[in-house]
Amino acid sequence: MAFANGDTFDGTAFGNVSGISALVLAGSNAVTLDANAVTAGFTSVFGGADTLSLYQAAGDTNALWIDGSANTLGGNIFTFDNQALLAGDATLIGSGTADTVAFA
Repeated sequence: MAFANGDTFDGTAFGNVSGISALVLAGSNAVTLDANAVTAGFTSVFGGADTLSLYQAAGDTNALWIDGSANTLGGNIFTFDNQALLAGDATLIGSGTADTVAFA
């Protein structure tokens, strides 16, 4: 599933989606992944050339491949409900410049 413009997606945005393994974003995006992301099937998230703000809530138990490297200016924000979610993710790739990893 790909989005060409920056936007904000809350936990309910993917409630009627299924069978999609990759979420591909362009522009500056804020995304919350929860139980609906599990139902959708997301296992990969690719950020665009602008800032990615990703929040993995406790309901999203999928091991994610998170790639924010397309943003070469930095400033990505990766937030996780707890440390176990980050530890369970397959990969986290930032921009290499002033990204933030936080726990809610």
